[in-house]
Amino acid sequence: MKRIIEVREIPLDEKVYLRKRKSFGWSVVHPIRNEDGTINWLNLLVGGSWWNLFIVGIIVIIVLGCVYQYSKDINILLDCFKDPIQLETCKQSFGYYNLFP
Repeated sequence: MKRIIEVREIPLDEKVYLRKRKSFGWSVVHPIRNEDGTINWLNLLVGGSWWNLFIVGIIVIIVLGCVYQYSKDINILLDCFKDPIQLETCKQSFGYYNLFP
C-alpha cells in the first residue's frame, strides 16, 4: 500500500527524483545511472521495484505459452496432411464441415 510521505519525513541523506507529467502530475523516477556515473543495475533491470520484474515475467510467460501452443497446433495440422488415410481420421476426429454444398 503506497503511503504519501511528507517532505519533512524524508531523511536528509536520501534523494528522491521526481518528474512532472502532463496528465498524471508528479511521479517518482528511478534513474538508471547513479550520481557518480555508474549504472544502477537494480533500476535498469527491474525498473525500480521487484513488482515490475514480476509483471514483465508473467507477461513473457503468457506470450511464450501462446507461441508454444500455436506451434504445437500447427504441427498437429501438418501431421494430418501427411497421408490421405490420416487426413480422413483427422476429419472424423475434429469434425468435417462442408463449406460448399
